[in-house]
Amino acid sequence: TSTNLGNYELANEVLSQALALRVTISGADSLETAGALTVLAQGQHYLGHYDEAEASLRRALSIRSQRLGPGHAETIETTLNVGDLLHTRGKLIDAEVLLRDAIAILRKRPEQTPPSAQTRPPQFPRLGRLTDIDKLARSVRDLGNVLRDRGVLAESEACYREAVALLITLHGENHVVVAETNAYFGRLLVRRGKLEEADARLEHSLGSLRRSFG
Repeated sequence: TSTNLGNYELANEVLSQALALRVTISGADSLETAGALTVLAQGQHYLGHYDEAEASLRRALSIRSQRLGPGHAETIETTLNVGDLLHTRGKLIDAEVLLRDAIAILRKRPEQTPPSAQTRPPQFPRLGRLTDIDKLARSVRDLGNVLRDRGVLAESEACYREAVALLITLHGENHVVVAETNAYFGRLLVRRGKLEEADARLEHSLGSLRRSFG
């Protein structure tokens, strides 16, 4: 509604003021400023101010890359946020480049032992920061989405297949994020003419979502 939009516009104005104050207190290139830029970008994105959101996120990414290094967890998270926004804006080549860079960094991480999927309810995501392997899975899935929209369907399929396998290892096959990824995968398989597997994955996705949300 217009009232809600006005509230978000007001929130965006407050966030802009908070950023200006953070720059004054901590400096333009501080990690605190990068955090304020990231929060501001979320509001700008929601309001459809995509140019401003992209500028804010790219500035945050530049600060974190310089201060923390390109392989740091916060830098990777920001890279993925920029990639998601670029995808939303239809800048598919730019999004693909960023996602491939992030994936290359994550693949170099020391191998981690995924936590047992039996230790927590499978329908609820874990709290806290994503592990590197979880980030890798979601990054590969996001690359699959970009490649799908670019019409690179064979590689998109390979990305979805890898992402689903990783996410099942981490969360169990009935987790919401697995269901969401299987839904993307199933629709891609329809386009590829692999209708039997598409039906199975879409049915599994629907069943998992029903169990999770009723």
